[in-house]
Amino acid sequence: MANRYWVGSTATWDATAGSKWATSSGGAGGAAVPTAADDVFFDSSSSGTCTLSSSSVCRSLDCNGFTGTISHPGSTTVNIGDASGGSLRFSSGMTYTRSSATSSQLAFISTTTGNTITTNGKTLSSCSFNGAGGSWILQDTFNVTGSASSVLTLTAGTLDTNGQTVNAGRIASNNSNTRQFTLGASTINLSGTSTVWDMGTSSGLTITQSGSTI
Repeated sequence: MANRYWVGSTATWDATAGSKWATSSGGAGGAAVPTAADDVFFDSSSSGTCTLSSSSVCRSLDCNGFTGTISHPGSTTVNIGDASGGSLRFSSGMTYTRSSATSSQLAFISTTTGNTITTNGKTLSSCSFNGAGGSWILQDTFNVTGSASSVLTLTAGTLDTNGQTVNAGRIASNNSNTRQFTLGASTINLSGTSTVWDMGTSSGLTITQSGSTI
């Protein structure tokens, strides 16, 4: 496991030419592209636009202090997490652009507990949670919108909405894996069409709540 800091200004995440990554904040570029075991940082010393690709992976992604842009094209899934962690924090001052296509996806795949997700008002087109034994706790309003089919999918693990508001086109957990929604007193707003609360196969699924509204 290592730390990687974006120093590449405007470039693609996995570009091999030039010096895109450093091992310290504002440090010299030339470090290897992040692997699934690396913690990635975009901070106040980072700038420009980083464009994600299908090979963009990391253990965690922390954008605290970043005021540049992360661009997430369509047909691109970015995996966040491994067996030791998998948190996400966007900053309020950054820009996150994403395709309205639901194939523009963040996939949370950690298999450990206690992961946190802070989006600071940014909107995802689609996301999934799929880590056996993993858990994620929302820290603020969570938006998965962009089209009527934008979907939040829970495949395995525990998603704790922590009393936060969730806005999504659909929520799906239609499988037989061990998984849990902990809703607390959250308000869940579903704006899609057809089956927007898709729990057709509910074996293995636990839902707990304390005054939540769907």
